[in-house]
Amino acid sequence: MKIIESLAFEGQVALFEYIDQLERDPIAVTKQWGQEDGVTREGIFGDGLGMISLIVNRETGRITALQATWAGSS
Repeated sequence: MKIIESLAFEGQVALFEYIDQLERDPIAVTKQWGQEDGVTREGIFGDGLGMISLIVNRETGRITALQATWAGSS
C-alpha cells in the first residue's frame, strides 16, 4: 500500500484500474524488465504517465510491486 499511497491521487486511480488488468493476466499486460528471469516485469499505466516494476509468481499468481512512478500532475 505504501507504493500506491506515494503516488498523486490521479496516479492512484490509474494504478487501481491497472491492477484490475494485472489480476486477470499479469503477463499479458506487462513486459520483461531487467534480467531474463521471467518474473521481473514492468507495466505502463495511466495513458503512459505511470510505470510499475513488479515480480510475478507464475505458480501462485501473486504480484509483488517493487516501485511505482507517476509523471502526471500531483
